[in-house]
Amino acid sequence: MIDCASHLAKGGATQRLRQHRSKVVGATRGSWEALFSPALEGLSPAERFLVAIYACNLTPAPELAQRYRERNWADGIDDALMRTIERAERDDAVIRAVASQRQCALLRFTRILVDSPKDGDRAAVAELTQAGVSTPGIVALAQLIGFITYQTRMVAALGALEVLHAGN
Repeated sequence: MIDCASHLAKGGATQRLRQHRSKVVGATRGSWEALFSPALEGLSPAERFLVAIYACNLTPAPELAQRYRERNWADGIDDALMRTIERAERDDAVIRAVASQRQCALLRFTRILVDSPKDGDRAAVAELTQAGVSTPGIVALAQLIGFITYQTRMVAALGALEVLHAGN
């Protein structure tokens, strides 16, 4: 997913550089598989999809957001909610108008960790609990957001390297 979102040329210098650290590539793939596994407890696949798209759009990382959209996990997600997260809406009132209490809490926590991780405090976690997110769900959510922000940084860095290599 990172190679595609970074538009790396197959076999090009940047892709070779990325593949050189096979442990990192393998760990990234393993993290993705674990975080998007159907067996992951506490968050539905649709909730994970919402969080991934929203985090990508907040960053912004449109290429990565598009890759998540292409996974087609949006079954059952309201179109108005999808448009809201695709606009990277930061207004809680706008989100509340189209999302459930649980979805609002998930998206608000996502925004907090993307915009200002230090504010992901006890009060932010309490809001998730009040919205019915279990402890395993909260842990999975925080891990997912951390992983998505890692991916967005990788896509940006590799994209910049690809442009640099293309110019030589």
